[in-house]
Formats: sequence, structure tokens, C-alpha cells
Amino acid sequence: MRFRRVSRRSILSASTEVGSGDGLDPRFDRPDGPARVNNRKALQLCSQIARTLALVLNDTSDTILQNLLVESVVPYPTSVRLLVTVAPVVREGVDESRIAEHLEANRARLRCEVASAVHRRKVPDLCFRIAPRS
Repeated sequence: MRFRRVSRRSILSASTEVGSGDGLDPRFDRPDGPARVNNRKALQLCSQIARTLALVLNDTSDTILQNLLVESVVPYPTSVRLLVTVAPVVREGVDESRIAEHLEANRARLRCEVASAVHRRKVPDLCFRIAPRS
């Protein structure tokens, strides 16, 4: 069966007024919905690591790490390295340098816990940041 090719002239003669969208292929129209996220898998990885770190920090024996909340985990700059933003539950009387020392001392154990929860060939490196006081 041979398809009949419709010419632009016959399409335009079918309407009384010529509009801006006349003669255009509707398959190329873009929906007005939300745009695609380019790094969807990296963001899924970040949310999974945030949940894992929140559980691990809550179950640790270190009281300083127990009093930390994981605010966000974002790629830093790619998913090979992740920036983990933590905030102390109680802001007053907390030394940020002491928190940073405890996080650095437990970095290998936290990364090991992330490796057991995430199924990847290479586990991302974790960089910690303490949330600024508001």
C-alpha cells in the first residue's frame, strides 16, 4: 500500500486562516510538563546514601555523631565524590571543629557502611560539611 504524501499547499488550503502552527508536524511539539533531570541516577544515589548515613549516625556509639542530622547529600562535582551536609541537633554549645574531627575519624567506617548499602563497583568518596548556623 502506497501512502499519499500530503503537500503543504493542500494543508494550508484546508483552513480559512493561516496560523503560526499550521503546517508543522505535531510530533515535534514539546509538552509543557516538567523538564527531565539530567543526573537522575546521581540524585537517586544521593538520596539512598543520605538515608543510609542517617541510620548509621543514629546507631553509632559516638555521642557527637549521634546528635547529627543529615541535611543533604549532593554530587561534588560528580557522583564520584559526594558532599554530605550535616547539622547538629542542638546548636548551642557545639564545637564545629570537634564534630569535624569525629567525622574525619569515622570516615572509613561510614564509607564502608555506605558500600554495604549501595550496589556499585566503586563507592563514592564522602566529603563532610557542617551546616552554617542560622
